[in-house]
Amino acid sequence: MTEPQVTDYEAEAGAILELVSVVRDCGHDVSDLRLMQVGCGEGYHLGHLNRWFGTVVGTDVDVERLRQARDRLPLMTILAADVRTMFIGTRGLIAPNVSYFDVVLCLSGAVGYMETIEDLQQAVQTMVGHLNPHGILILEPNLDYFTHEQFGEVLLDAGLEVHFNEGGLSPAGRGVYYGVMPWFRKLAP
Repeated sequence: MTEPQVTDYEAEAGAILELVSVVRDCGHDVSDLRLMQVGCGEGYHLGHLNRWFGTVVGTDVDVERLRQARDRLPLMTILAADVRTMFIGTRGLIAPNVSYFDVVLCLSGAVGYMETIEDLQQAVQTMVGHLNPHGILILEPNLDYFTHEQFGEVLLDAGLEVHFNEGGLSPAGRGVYYGVMPWFRKLAP
């Protein structure tokens, strides 16, 4: 009998830092960047990401997991929100200095809870709607309902320049998609 795989949240957070640093060509100084993790669960990644990024926000639909995250990270903004319909920003739920995010992160196959392609499209469109120009969407796929091709197409349809890192964020990773918002694709309101 094999032991259950234990996630190394610190190593995955480091891999996220590395990916963002390379894509943004900013070295490892991401202190002025705003990051939102969709499907943050108990907030294990958030605690590590908060050491580097200027603003870190978490969202999830699971009330019990949100309670655990808030207990672990009482000073962090952690919100109940459905990825398909959420609106986080100056006219949404966060302080006025946050309008959009430089990085939107959706790990552990959190989009795997979307059971239809329409739900997946809505979730991705909503996440993309929270990106700044040149923002990055990092999406770890759950292949229970959708194929790699479908994930790629949904990201392309959302207007992102799509890339796939086969190795993912950890040695046992399923790979990770990241999409970059072209500067001309999103105009400030």
